[in-house]
Amino acid sequence: MLNNFFSINVELVAGDGSVKYICKYTMKGADMAFIKIQAEGFEGNALRFDQFHQIRLARYITPMEAFLSIWGVPLVKKSHQVDELDLHGPEGHKVAFQEGEEEIIGERLLAQREAGEERLTQLTSYFAFNRELKEKGKPRLCLTYAKAYRRLRYDKIKKSWNFYVDQSVVRKKLCRMRTVSPTNKDLLAIRILLTTVEDPTCWDDLRTFNGQLYFNFIEAAKARGLLDDDNIWKETIAEAFGSQKRVRQRIRWLALFFGSANLSNPTALLDYVLGLKEDWLVGTRVAGKSFEARKEYVLNALEWFLRVNGVRPDELERDDDTYQSACEKIGLPRPTCRNIQPELLIQAEIDADTMLNNNVDPILLEKNQRKNKQRYYLDLYLSDPQPNDEQKAIIEEIKAGMQSARYVIDGESREFAPNIPRFFFITGEGGSGKTFTYNKLIELLFASGFRVLPMASTGIAAELLHTGATVHKRLCRQRNVDASTYPNVEYQSMYAEVLRNIHGFIIDEVSMQHRDVLDFVDRLLRSIAPPNLQSTPFGGKVIF
Repeated sequence: MLNNFFSINVELVAGDGSVKYICKYTMKGADMAFIKIQAEGFEGNALRFDQFHQIRLARYITPMEAFLSIWGVPLVKKSHQVDELDLHGPEGHKVAFQEGEEEIIGERLLAQREAGEERLTQLTSYFAFNRELKEKGKPRLCLTYAKAYRRLRYDKIKKSWNFYVDQSVVRKKLCRMRTVSPTNKDLLAIRILLTTVEDPTCWDDLRTFNGQLYFNFIEAAKARGLLDDDNIWKETIAEAFGSQKRVRQRIRWLALFFGSANLSNPTALLDYVLGLKEDWLVGTRVAGKSFEARKEYVLNALEWFLRVNGVRPDELERDDDTYQSACEKIGLPRPTCRNIQPELLIQAEIDADTMLNNNVDPILLEKNQRKNKQRYYLDLYLSDPQPNDEQKAIIEEIKAGMQSARYVIDGESREFAPNIPRFFFITGEGGSGKTFTYNKLIELLFASGFRVLPMASTGIAAELLHTGATVHKRLCRQRNVDASTYPNVEYQSMYAEVLRNIHGFIIDEVSMQHRDVLDFVDRLLRSIAPPNLQSTPFGGKVIF
């Protein structure tokens, strides 16, 4: 890599599981050792075990890495220091405090606000530094916040910006501003302005352009031409439609586009799409009909595709006895679908294909979504390539565990079959066929009528599995989960009923999953399980 000037930037490695990924893409897999720790001369059963230190002192090394190390070949070289620039709005950051200090911290912050004082952060310190230069009559630096590192360094202890003592360090330093979700329009506008406005001394400087102070950051960014109007989106749609000719491809793309682009006026953009000279709805039942008929048809289809793509409407019932639709969530008109219920959000997460099949015009669905689910997955399982003997043995053993669990979960038996395991751990080096085995297993289980939820610890890993999703999306449904998080799921809810009927869960890359998440999943499945299974790990489900 050094000879060819390749650069792999590793900013943070935390936990022994991450070591796997450093080795996976440089040495094709890491060695794994199963060890037993025992004090010298100790014969009892109890042993003091410091998990935190002993795990992090472990060292994984592959034979190739050992060989290169012996011969003195450098494998890693640090080229630049990468710093992250803080980012927030005028309201500042969320405040963290110790339990019992709520009133003290609240009074202190209230006093600061009443006195007109602002909390000192990396960003507000940069404002203060520029104000000081201006008050002293010193020349402007002509630097944006994003490029301040070229002349300045930030002292985290003193919370202040200063000039470099040795300017040569700039050549080995990079900075990046913290990323922002496109759904947070104000903060996104602030981030864009901080990459453009030079030497800002306060928040108002970001909102000022050509001597005019704008009402908010979004309007200021638009005035500078940093947030474009709908023309760029129209060009994007035209380009996408040029490469995707089929109506089902276009409607799916529109759902992804409207659900993720954070549009300021999505209704006007949808009207533009429907008014295109090319009647792209040819072949559907509304082809050649009125504008309103075509609009309603597209809205009804978008409603279900938006749900599948992760748009979550508010689940609270409104005053008019209706529920928010996914279209309304992103600013589109409400479709005329009569069965917009919060329970369908669960079906979108658990079995999206069935939900689409029940609610969307078949011409807008892929061929596999129009087929019988069991037949479709049986064809996949029988297709090449086939699993090898070792993979087949794993698949058959897990299927036997699923069969044992199904009898109990479906009420056909009161006890699990003896000597048949229900918990499995599949491991192997990178490229050994773990994901292939999982998908063949999923195909066989779906074809056999089992109810299984494929999941993974990361979104990328989940994308590689049939009907895969992350553990957080399917089970946690909360941003942060720890040892004290309570599974707030009502026993009589539809969500609980769906989980009770599941026979097994696949968790790919489970070694990368935090133990608090797995503990939460265990508590959740026990809490919604029938009384006879609430003392059984994971509520009697098969976990692999």
